[in-house]
Amino acid sequence: MKKKIIVPLIVFLVGICLLSVFTYNTNVQIQKDRRTIAKLNAVTYGQRIENDIENGIEITDTLKQLLINGNCPS
Repeated sequence: MKKKIIVPLIVFLVGICLLSVFTYNTNVQIQKDRRTIAKLNAVTYGQRIENDIENGIEITDTLKQLLINGNCPS
């Protein structure tokens, strides 16, 4: 009678342990993936901002040269 209870109980407990380990590892991997995506997004947005600033500086320099040369359109 005890074998009928002990063997399924052990299988159940081992199954719960394996499921817990699998769930934990999956969660850790998801967190790593989210951090990687966040880092890539930060780099991308940083590059976009840098490009926008450089474009603004180029436009400003062009306007400055037009003013210096006196060829400013009215």
